[in-house]
Amino acid sequence: MQEGNNRIYLRLDRALSTNDWISYFSGTRVLHLVDSTSDHCALLIVDSIAMQPSRKRMFHFEDMWTKKEECEDIIKNAWEGCLHRGIPDSISSSLQSCAAELEKWNKTVFGYVPKQIQSKRKALNELTLQDRDGVMGKEINSLRKEINDLLDCEETLWHQRSRVFWYGQGDRNTKFFHSKVSQRRKKNTISGIWDENGNWCDTNESIAATAIAYFKALFTTSNPCRIMEFTNTIPTKVTDEMNQGLIAAFTREEVVTALKQMHPTKAPGPDGMSAIFFQKYWDVVGNDITCMVLNVLNSDISIADINRTNITLIPKINCPLKMSDFRPISLCNVVYKLVSKVMANHLKNILP
Repeated sequence: MQEGNNRIYLRLDRALSTNDWISYFSGTRVLHLVDSTSDHCALLIVDSIAMQPSRKRMFHFEDMWTKKEECEDIIKNAWEGCLHRGIPDSISSSLQSCAAELEKWNKTVFGYVPKQIQSKRKALNELTLQDRDGVMGKEINSLRKEINDLLDCEETLWHQRSRVFWYGQGDRNTKFFHSKVSQRRKKNTISGIWDENGNWCDTNESIAATAIAYFKALFTTSNPCRIMEFTNTIPTKVTDEMNQGLIAAFTREEVVTALKQMHPTKAPGPDGMSAIFFQKYWDVVGNDITCMVLNVLNSDISIADINRTNITLIPKINCPLKMSDFRPISLCNVVYKLVSKVMANHLKNILP
């Protein structure tokens, strides 16, 4: 074994796989095993996802649901069955009711789309073999249409999960989107990390504790009361005319504009509702959402019920090993983003 300056670090062994293999084992990790008798590290391939404890899947509004006309009926019935008072609490309850009804509907109508496709294809094959006289053409064409509709739904589902936003309509790219989803899941999975004391953490509990300790220290100041000394040195730049524009009442048109500026299928907040839910069914939910947003902006109403955020860590580098290698981003509820975006648009009028 080489020691000191004579030691040479070189990657001799590699683990290779095909895209098909990765799609089946998306959580695979390659670990380097340290040996006491050699400075050569053997490779160990493990499926880290398989070792993770199972957890309840969070609700996400699926873009593919919008292809079904009855989706609007489900949302309308759930929404109209709730009491709306133009405050965040009632809007939050209404969205939860919609989510619950949509989940029930999804299980009965869509189920597991790939299995439905497999079952329909099997039925199509059997029907085609039976139709020797060509009298079952209508049934065969109907089954083909059902399969094509399911294939479109499957592509939409994987497209939404892939976060590929530059894609345009064309041939089906389900396999490509599925591959992108596998890559994202692998990249976003933190299998292990070094804490501030140099200890290796590879369990969910220890990784979570390390993250909390790091960001708590990062966003804590030892002199929180001296902020006024800093702000008092900033010269006043807002004129009386600018101030009149800032304190003017917010309007319904500003709420609609803010919603249109949002990407339809970007990652949702804790309530699981992406922007496409509101954009597609604005005729159903728009009036109540607008009243709530304007009440928050023009009156003194708490937004605690919608101000809930999922914080996710985005790697800054290819192989992050410590917390400083990650960038935290907040995934807010769309109704909360509407409030903040309307305010931001208001401020743009006076910004240079």
